[in-house]
Amino acid sequence: MSNLTAVFFSPSETTKKVVSQIADNFEEEKVICDLLYFNGEKEFASDDIVIVGMPVFAGRIPKIARERLSKLTGDNTKAIAVVNYGNAHVTDALIELVDLLKENNFDVIAAASTISHHSIFDGVAVGRPDEADIEKINDFAQKCIEKIENGSSLDAEIPGNRPYVDYKQLPFVVSCD
Repeated sequence: MSNLTAVFFSPSETTKKVVSQIADNFEEEKVICDLLYFNGEKEFASDDIVIVGMPVFAGRIPKIARERLSKLTGDNTKAIAVVNYGNAHVTDALIELVDLLKENNFDVIAAASTISHHSIFDGVAVGRPDEADIEKINDFAQKCIEKIENGSSLDAEIPGNRPYVDYKQLPFVVSCD
């Protein structure tokens, strides 16, 4: 029996929402691995299924999330890669996530980018994911289930650059009083 693990890094909870929505389409019992709090090593079995969701920060997956995700390894484990962005640019985040999963011995069967309310610029993508987005996320999840049942792997070319764009520092400083 395979285990389903939802792995995500989601400071604003939107990536968690998307990954959870995908996971809810599966019949397997779900295990959560929240990389905001989990910073250990974990190995997955060949019959496990892992859904990995990362936010997009300036076109990349966050450095800390990348570091923590790199400690998770598969055994040709089926993986679904998802990046969640605030309706700006995915740039290299999706290809970076797919590459990292493959480097860690995951068999990436599907990849997607999803839109959510922007976490910094409040007026961007307000209310996303909305009902139409959720419907598309559920359709994607059903296609993933079919691919797992058929033994298929990812056969699409993932957009992005190699080498990836450099990490950027946001041009402002947050302060609190």
